[in-house]
Amino acid sequence: MPADLDSWENWNPFITRAGGELRQGGSIEVFIESPGGKGRAVKPRLMTVEPGRELRWVGVFITRGLFTGQHYFIIEPQDEGGVIFVHGEYSGGIMVPLMGGMLRKVELGFADMNKALAPLR
Repeated sequence: MPADLDSWENWNPFITRAGGELRQGGSIEVFIESPGGKGRAVKPRLMTVEPGRELRWVGVFITRGLFTGQHYFIIEPQDEGGVIFVHGEYSGGIMVPLMGGMLRKVELGFADMNKALAPLR
């Protein structure tokens, strides 16, 4: 599912559009709509692209050290069949303490994304 960027708008209420070539070292464009926030496009660099296993990207605001966000999507096959889908984000930089309100909205967006994924079990 993470690798099918064209379908994100059909199931993802937080990252509502995604496009570009999934190539390690390349970049894609994603449009994020946080609850109670303004939508915005970001162009993260792809760190890991392993179809069916992992997608990981990093976005930098202005320059490293100010704000860096790294998001990951991991698919873990289970012995009994099926998979566990894990995603998360690491944020760092000197601006993080100043971005509390925005980061809370992002957290709510990820919660909405999780709710949208729940019926796919």
